Amino acid sequence: MRPATTTTPPERRCGLRHRLVVVAPDTEQVVRHAGGWLFDQVMAGWMVYALVAERGNGRPLRILGTFAAGLHRLDAALDAPGPQAVAVDAALYQEDAQVRALVGAARDRGRTEVRLWNAGGADHDPFEHRLSSAAKAFKAQALFAVGAGVRRVDGVEQFHRAAVSATVIPFPTHHRIAGPSKELP
Repeated sequence: MRPATTTTPPERRCGLRHRLVVVAPDTEQVVRHAGGWLFDQVMAGWMVYALVAERGNGRPLRILGTFAAGLHRLDAALDAPGPQAVAVDAALYQEDAQVRALVGAARDRGRTEVRLWNAGGADHDPFEHRLSSAAKAFKAQALFAVGAGVRRVDGVEQFHRAAVSATVIPFPTHHRIAGPSKELP
């Protein structure tokens, strides 16, 4: 029997699920720098939204289980109650005043963790995410779909944690199966 479909937009269906918003210049950057972590978060039950400046092939993001949209959806993605985590390409963060303002507003709510990739600055706390075996496999498929042609995926992804308020919701450590992904309009 085929599951029933709904026309309710994903942002209205998330209810009490944690939300993660990723902001990047293009799909390849998302997959290359954060793809394994995003997949692991989807498997942990998070709603993951990837907002990219250059919309292109959405298939790599669907492979990872994320919802895809353009940067024009940034305001809506960060609206109240707001995501529990935001991940941003450091170069885009530096270049785009709107991205900086909205990420800063999300962080200032005191309940949003902000991660940067390609930051490398001394004023950010570096750390890494160890990918599950499934995350490595799905990231490899997403990289292939984006045209990167990578045969081997590293077991870790490097991030920098931007300064945040003292109240941060930790990422869950348990994993569960999540439903299929769809592309946002």
